[in-house]
Amino acid sequence: MTNKQALADFIEMGHPAGWSDYWAMQLDWSAFLDGMARDGRITQKQADSWGNPCTPETFDRWQRRHFRR
Repeated sequence: MTNKQALADFIEMGHPAGWSDYWAMQLDWSAFLDGMARDGRITQKQADSWGNPCTPETFDRWQRRHFRR
């Protein structure tokens, strides 16, 4: 699985309206990667090296692009 595929799965499985703030999304992303590594869908090296899909500064723009409110 690639980072792009994992991100698409994360968005699809995410909250229907997106996240309330960056920190909630970041926590979910970390748990998502940990679970995928635990289940053998990605390697631990991938989980450790894939950063968050956005930054605190770009969160609102990222959220609007993926979730229509």
